[in-house]
Amino acid sequence: MERKQPGFGDELRQAESDRITDGHNRIIDPDPELDPQPNDMENPFESLQTAVAFWPGDWSLNGRLAWIYGITNGWEHAIHDVAVRHGWTPADVRRLKRLRRQFKRAADEWELPTDEKFTRILHGLDGNL
Repeated sequence: MERKQPGFGDELRQAESDRITDGHNRIIDPDPELDPQPNDMENPFESLQTAVAFWPGDWSLNGRLAWIYGITNGWEHAIHDVAVRHGWTPADVRRLKRLRRQFKRAADEWELPTDEKFTRILHGLDGNL
């Protein structure tokens, strides 16, 4: 009798059999320690803003990175220099400032979901995801 060598397909089949799904065929992580709890919910806007602020690179060197920084943290008085460097028009600068205000408003208005909302998010039943 020929012995079958274990291969990638076997590992893939095992991984698929280890997956847990809900009633809607969505995969649920089998590690309960990774499931968020209501007290674990953090403000994602604040986390993004902090990650951007503490990245040691120069956000102004690349146009895309400068745009991201402008939305999450704002360029304040340096906006003119950054706009000139990347060829942004006055309309681009106005749009960036609007996006910054909207990002800041969303960050300020973000609140922990209610228990019902949290349950819907945890189970993937929230249509806003």
